[in-house]
Amino acid sequence: PTTPGEVWVGSDDGLVHVSRDDCKTWKAVTPPGMPAWAKVESIAPSPHTAGTVFVAADAHWLDDLHPYLFRPRDFGQSWQKIGAGIPDDVPVLAVREDPDDADMVYAGTERGVYVSRDGGNTFAPLKLNFPAASVTDIEIRHGDLVLGTRGRGIWVLEGIATVREADA
Repeated sequence: PTTPGEVWVGSDDGLVHVSRDDCKTWKAVTPPGMPAWAKVESIAPSPHTAGTVFVAADAHWLDDLHPYLFRPRDFGQSWQKIGAGIPDDVPVLAVREDPDDADMVYAGTERGVYVSRDGGNTFAPLKLNFPAASVTDIEIRHGDLVLGTRGRGIWVLEGIATVREADA
């Protein structure tokens, strides 16, 4: 969304690649610490900062329930493992940076949704009236937070501005 020609792909064997020339050439940029055979569930380029992307991976079928959430700020040259505050036994399935606030990042997990107010470094549960459902997709549309759940439907928090403005 910020860099023309930028395309990110992830695979079901834990690999991440990026193209910066409309898919003419590809570079392997898999984050260190990504388990072999983890499934890359979500790749979300930042709508604010070129070269920044959020990657969520799941390795539960390997008996590995750890949350795998990564972020580079340089098109995948160097990666940070992020996601402090998400329990160590809760896989992350989706991640999105807020299109209006670069400090707000949402993570969908096997047990609900988490929110970060510091660009993804630390997360806290976003409970409200949302059940402990598996969140597989996240979008922010028309000022609303829209969550897709595995087999349970769609949940919409109308007026995400209240979450953006609320005290941590």
